Amino acid sequence: MKASFKITDNIGIQDSYNYFDLHNNFELGKIEIVQNEVIIFFEKTNEDWGKNEIYDILQVSHKNVDFYSLKSFTKSANKISLSNVSFSPKDNFDIDTIFLREFPEEGDEIVYSFENESYIRISCSDISLSYFNL
Repeated sequence: MKASFKITDNIGIQDSYNYFDLHNNFELGKIEIVQNEVIIFFEKTNEDWGKNEIYDILQVSHKNVDFYSLKSFTKSANKISLSNVSFSPKDNFDIDTIFLREFPEEGDEIVYSFENESYIRISCSDISLSYFNL
């Protein structure tokens, strides 16, 4: 797996130019699944602590997906906040184990865990980050 960003403190992602605190300043917007690509959109929170974020939308594109799993996704809450994100070995099935890796290793997946106890687990060849304003 190749990623165009690194994971920082298991709550944020950072590319060459920007750091984004996914835990505090963004919420899950939507998930699009098209052929073998999974795209996750994070939207800037309306809370006061997110007002200094430069971009409104983060788009994380997972390309050449060979496996993904979505667990317990009910939009019962108005907002779905990320609790952590980590690169994890494919053979690790303990979803509560958090690996402190900035970059993926060979054979890793990416796991997004959310405050409402749902998660997204994706195995793919490439992950890219885009961001834009509305």
